[in-house]
Amino acid sequence: MFIEIKIMKIMKVFCKKTLFIEKKLIWQKNNIYECKYPNNFEKNYIYLHIKYEHDWIPLNKKKFNEYFENIEDHRNSKINKILKD
Repeated sequence: MFIEIKIMKIMKVFCKKTLFIEKKLIWQKNNIYECKYPNNFEKNYIYLHIKYEHDWIPLNKKKFNEYFENIEDHRNSKINKILKD
């Protein structure tokens, strides 16, 4: 018997906008969150999963871009801002 094990790469993303749902804080601005890519069958409608407490919340690309940016982009924007000043 063969069991396929897939290792999901966990990445870090920077939150650029706070999100509340029903007065409950989901993501807070200026924090770093873990994310992972969806499984093969989910790729058609989900861009990434963002970790929330003990669960993963699926996000499409539009929502991801609204609330998050990857760590490298955030770092580069900070460096560029410092260099311009």
